[in-house]
Amino acid sequence: MTSTKRFDEIGKDDLALAGGKGANVGKFSHAGLPVPDGFAPHRSSLEGSRSLVASKSVQEAIGEREGLIGEPPIGSTRVSMSTQIQKV
Repeated sequence: MTSTKRFDEIGKDDLALAGGKGANVGKFSHAGLPVPDGFAPHRSSLEGSRSLVASKSVQEAIGEREGLIGEPPIGSTRVSMSTQIQKV
C-alpha cells in the first residue's frame, strides 16, 4: 500500500483514508469538476509527522525562531524559517 492516493483515485467513501479535504477533492474529480492533478496523503502516514513536530527539539527550534519573525515581508521569512526547522 502506498502512502498517497491521486485525487482521481479517491472517492466519497475515503474519508477515513484521505481526510475530509482529500475525500471532497476526490468527489469533485469524480463529478467531472476541474481539479488540478494532485494527491492526498493517507492519514496514517501523517502520524509520524505529528510526533516529529511534537518533539522537544523541533518545538524548541520553532520557539527560538518565532521571536525573529516580527512583521517580515510575506513569504520570505516563512521559507527561511521552514528551511531552518527542516535542518533540526
